[in-house]
Order: sequence, then C-alpha cells, then structure tokens
Amino acid sequence: MDLTLEYAMGASTVSSGWSNHFIELLDIFHIKMPLWLAYDHWTGLRTAENVIARQMAQASDPSMLPGTQPYLAKVAEIMSAQSPDLLQQAHTLLDAPRIFGVEIGFNLPAFLIALVITAILAIGIKESARFNSTIVVIKVAVVLFVIGLGLRYVNFSNWGHDWHSFAPYGFSGIGAGAAYIFFAYIGFDAVSTTAQEAKNPQRDLPIGIIASLLVCTILYILVAGVLTGMVPWQDVNIEAPIARAFLDRGLVGASHIITLGALAGLTSVMLVMLLGQTRVLYSMANDGLLPKKFFAAVHPKYRTPWKNTILVGLLAAIVGSVTPH
Repeated sequence: MDLTLEYAMGASTVSSGWSNHFIELLDIFHIKMPLWLAYDHWTGLRTAENVIARQMAQASDPSMLPGTQPYLAKVAEIMSAQSPDLLQQAHTLLDAPRIFGVEIGFNLPAFLIALVITAILAIGIKESARFNSTIVVIKVAVVLFVIGLGLRYVNFSNWGHDWHSFAPYGFSGIGAGAAYIFFAYIGFDAVSTTAQEAKNPQRDLPIGIIASLLVCTILYILVAGVLTGMVPWQDVNIEAPIARAFLDRGLVGASHIITLGALAGLTSVMLVMLLGQTRVLYSMANDGLLPKKFFAAVHPKYRTPWKNTILVGLLAAIVGSVTPH
C-alpha cells in the first residue's frame, strides 16, 4: 500500500513540477499560457498573488534583488497580509472561466505529459526502456555540462578556509541538509519492481540500484560544490539556484539548457514511478489481492498490463491537473 501511494501520488506531483518547468521553457520563447490553464485553480490563484506581491515588493524598495532573502521575506509578508487590493488584482490576473459561478483551473501540461508517459508504457517495456535511456542520457549530459562549465567560475574561497567557515552550522547543519536531500533518494526502490522484465534479476537488480545510487550521489556532491563555489551559500537564489548562478554571469544559453535538463529529469522520474505502480498492481493481481482479469490483463500485441497502465495513467493525469501540489 505504501508503494502504491508513493508511486501514484508521486507521479501526479511530478507531473505538476514538470508543468512548471515546461511553462518556464515556453517563457524562453515568449509564449504565455493563461494561468488558469497552466495550473490548478488554487495554485493558479496563489501564483497570481505571488506575481502581484512581487510587483508590490519591487515597487516598495527598488534596491531589493529578486530571489534574495530580504526580497522573498517582503513578498511573503505582502502575501500573508492578503490585502483586498492584492486579492482583486490576483483574480484579475488569473482571469479564470467560471462554471456555475465557481472559478476553475486545469493544469493542461501536467495532464498531457501524464497521458504521453502512459502511452509509452502501454506500448511496451522495450520502448519504455529506450525512451527512458534517451532521457537519462540527456539529463546526465546537462548535469555534466553544469559541472564542467561551472568549474570555470568557482571561487574556492567560498568554501571557507577552516572547519567553521566551511560548515558554519556544524554537524547539526550537515544533518539538516542531509534530511532534506533524503527525499531526493526516494524512488531508487522502483528498480526492484521491474524484476519480472530482467533477464537475470538476482544479478541485475543489485547492480542497478547500487550503481545508480553511487552515480547520483557523486553528481549531487559535484553540483552542490560547483554551486556554492560560484555563489556564496548565503547568496544562493532559493527559487532557481543553478539557473540564476549562470544568469548572473551572462550565461543565458546555459540557463536554458538547465531548464531542458530539468524537464528531461522529471520526465524520466514520471516514467519510472508509473512503471513501478503498474508492476506492483500486476503482481498483486497475480497473487489474488486484486481482480486478475483487469489488473493482470496483458495486451496480446504489446505484452504489457495495459488496462491497469491506462487506469493508473489517467488517475495520475487527473490528480496532477486539478489538485494543488
């Protein structure tokens, strides 16, 4: 049950995150989506409030730089006040259609990407593996690009000259950071759900899990080192740390590549989560815990559990497009 909730709800949440990066990509090409069609209603309204609050914060003190702690604190203060002027301007900016007098919102990009991933999974495991391998190559290439280019702008003094300046919050700060990073490691267990597709699962699964953990850990450390070398940790932009670090050095093209890498990364995460979910349901059905005729039904041509794949994909698409995350 825990895996079912993790994969299904995780996929819908990731689809919403994918949508945010897709909207950023559209912004690069100066394409604007209506807020009510780019987010669910609650997120769309909150986004509209955030846009207006940022304008108010900038107008109150033009010297504040967007993304810095004082700027974000001012934005949070304005949003928490919920002034009538803020709410009125936010609803005007949202400009959502109404059904029976109620404003609606629908995250169209999140809905469509979930359906696309579902279609890929339904076509076959080999096709899914090829697609995922292509996406993984793209996102790893982007990470290596960030590391390689960022090293040229690293200021080693940012890492400190002794233990206190290197770790100003000591081991407690390191532990708190590790607790946050822990959530990034959720999902590696999804490799185990594909045991039935592996030729030699006793050998392949441990290698796949351990090797992916090692590679990702090394890349995490290198990216964090490059980021804090480029920007002192106190000045790191909270909202878009890596992209902003490159933008501040005039590397606009690099920030666009980073956005593409984020899209690729979230796409592969969605594919793995939905794949894991369908295989868990398939195994449960074969064990008699779910209706076998539906959840264990295998497509005669594609040889995939297509019925439960479509069901899971539709649920993830609907939840990701109409609920806040």
